[in-house]
Amino acid sequence: MDNNAGYAFAGGGCRTYSDVKPILRERCEGCHQAGEIGPMSLGTYQQARPWAKAIRQAVMERTMPPWHADEETSRRIRNSRALAKHEVDAIVKWVDGGALEGAAVEATAGVARPSGWRLGKPDLVIRVPGYKVPAG
Repeated sequence: MDNNAGYAFAGGGCRTYSDVKPILRERCEGCHQAGEIGPMSLGTYQQARPWAKAIRQAVMERTMPPWHADEETSRRIRNSRALAKHEVDAIVKWVDGGALEGAAVEATAGVARPSGWRLGKPDLVIRVPGYKVPAG
């Protein structure tokens, strides 16, 4: 997805979960779904709403989604997870407006996860035998 892609709220009308759902789906749900590294799922309004203020803070501080590439060059990196300014603004506006649900949004089953190696099979896989750590 292109970081400069427009959403329905591009004109400044973001007020409800249904307005920010496309952002959460594209930028957050890859990790924030059952079985993934994110500590909570964000696939439904009921899952996301209790975390609204924390989501706002994390996107404003740019700690979520985690993306440590330089802001000036990260827009050119394929599959960047970084949020564009209009995406951050939309989430902030949603939370500041009371994090309302709005129109019913179909729950997503989560972002499709590839099976096997996510970044492609490595050239070399070294298997290390188990090691038992003695107590005490």
